[in-house]
Amino acid sequence: MLWKVVFHIDELAKWDLLLGNINNFLGSIEDDECSIRVVINAAAVCGVTKSEYIETIKKLKHKNVQFECCKIALAGNLLDEKNLSAAVQIIPSGIKRLVELQGKGYAYIKP
Repeated sequence: MLWKVVFHIDELAKWDLLLGNINNFLGSIEDDECSIRVVINAAAVCGVTKSEYIETIKKLKHKNVQFECCKIALAGNLLDEKNLSAAVQIIPSGIKRLVELQGKGYAYIKP
């Protein structure tokens, strides 16, 4: 089975919960194929610059988890996208991306 899931995070305080949810999900699907996206917007974009999350993001990237960060939220939080890890993709709009993914059959999860 191909699992298609989008995790949405918009609160900085929810990063630990988000990463735990992703790891729990990955552990439950065994060898099934998956396409997991994490859409990051609002204040949660600040988490992609925190050292305690950067390594985990890089590790999850190798497990087919794609992290997508809203460009609008980066600007709103005065973050320079040049300072982000290469494991994080910049997208024009987080909300638009959520709608696109749900239209493609992705299950929506918000920790």
